[in-house]
Amino acid sequence: MGTNFPEGNGVSGSAEPKLKRLQSASARNSRIPHIGKKRHPGDSEGMGAPLKVTYQNLSASVKFYPSDGLFHAYWNIGGIKGKAASKTLEGAEAKAKERLRQIHQGRGQLSELSNREVASLNAALTLLLEAGHPDFLKVATEYLAAKEAGQGVSLIEMAQSHAQRSRNVEAASFKSAARDWFKTSKGRWRKKTCDNHRGRMEMLVTTFSSYDTSGENALGFEVIRFLLNESLAKKSPKWRNHVRETLRQIVNHCVARKWMPKDHGLESLLRNERDNPAPPKIITPEKFLEVLEACPSELLPFVVMMGLCGVRREETYKMTWEDVWETEGCIVVNARDAKMWRRRVFERPPVANEWLAPYRHLIGPIWKHTEGAFNSRLDAFRQTVGLKNKHNVLRHSFGSYRYALTDNADKTSKEMGNSPTTLKKSYYRLVTPAQGAEWFNLMPSTTTDKIVSII
Repeated sequence: MGTNFPEGNGVSGSAEPKLKRLQSASARNSRIPHIGKKRHPGDSEGMGAPLKVTYQNLSASVKFYPSDGLFHAYWNIGGIKGKAASKTLEGAEAKAKERLRQIHQGRGQLSELSNREVASLNAALTLLLEAGHPDFLKVATEYLAAKEAGQGVSLIEMAQSHAQRSRNVEAASFKSAARDWFKTSKGRWRKKTCDNHRGRMEMLVTTFSSYDTSGENALGFEVIRFLLNESLAKKSPKWRNHVRETLRQIVNHCVARKWMPKDHGLESLLRNERDNPAPPKIITPEKFLEVLEACPSELLPFVVMMGLCGVRREETYKMTWEDVWETEGCIVVNARDAKMWRRRVFERPPVANEWLAPYRHLIGPIWKHTEGAFNSRLDAFRQTVGLKNKHNVLRHSFGSYRYALTDNADKTSKEMGNSPTTLKKSYYRLVTPAQGAEWFNLMPSTTTDKIVSII
């Protein structure tokens, strides 16, 4: 294998012509091109260090590569990379300088497109213009956002799926849908619940109208997210959850009326957020005794039932004396009066019997006047004894002291008409068992057999 050369340094007469022929053939077959007159200084076989080509403040490099016998220009300017090749140094310099000029004029990436890519781009721009979409950046941005939302699903498939879901969905503005929901549902609510839903609904209608200048007030994901995270950011988690409850009911109504698709995708926004409320305001046993002793006879039964029995304020004025006395040792809150429309029966504490003894003979409604009159007189009394702006303070105090005394969440929540979970979250360890015993031992200062008559 290989060529055998004769020993020694000399060249035989027969070998010399062969060597000359091989050298001549090598020269003819060399891939190194002829270098023109104007070239980078160097030997005849190529360049040494790369040649720098500049335009304004931009630069590129040119270098000869023997592997393909071409001069290569290359650049990397602000992330725009490119290269060009030419058989001559002059050609490579010219191509590099032209690319630098285009980059300097802001058309760098376009200059890198092939003829086929340029033709495709021109066709795409023509289609967009004919379809009425002259803002190409907006088109690209919306396309990328849709692809991201679809998580790799074809946009055509997404559009077909949306059309399928919306096939039987009728168009309705949020304002008309919300008011239709309220009109349909209000007959099932207590007055207080009705008023709360009405207030939140009107707030939502006003807010969504301010977002949407088209007048349609579309109930979309981004609109609701902006409402909860921006417009209502300073509100408490509890208040935002109340807004979510109203929104959930409106959305469900829209689905039932075929104004929204069933898979509307709003569940994550309408799910309640974590709520860690501050402990409720309560009063001391000493303060409560002061309130009891200062209370006028027409209001004392309600103060007793709120503070010593845990009955809600809006439940008390609807009750009758039969609810208090008819069931031995117990108080009854009928479903017609209860906030959650559920009847509850619970123990009447002995201390309540003592304070209510003067009313033992009475029958019929405990409050015989209007709800407005009740609220007016009770609020005036609360202000007199220093309980103004302390919402539900008597019921909250009952829950705190009763839970501490019994250490039984099920029993206390049954008396109050709420859940053990709510009870534990709101009243756990606010007071001690000793304080609980003190609260439920606040007997009248004097025992009396007088009979009270309420007009």
